[in-house]
Amino acid sequence: MLAIERVLRSWRDSAEPSLQKAFMEYAFGKVPDKIETDALANHTHLVLHYAHEREAIERENNDREVLTLKPPGDSASRRLNGP
Repeated sequence: MLAIERVLRSWRDSAEPSLQKAFMEYAFGKVPDKIETDALANHTHLVLHYAHEREAIERENNDREVLTLKPPGDSASRRLNGP
């Protein structure tokens, strides 16, 4: 057994959390300090309304693009209507 293998095994089996952390970082790479959330900044929101609110919402959102859910009827699946 090589000396570095002996050291790493002792870190892995140690009761000291800092040695266990050092072993994990050496084996799998350092954990990032900050999670990058810039890629998740799509800012798309889904707002669901009850059926009785439909007319008021349509009047309020005349200028905005709004997708509506077709009620089940002739089609077995529900699909969004919109662009």
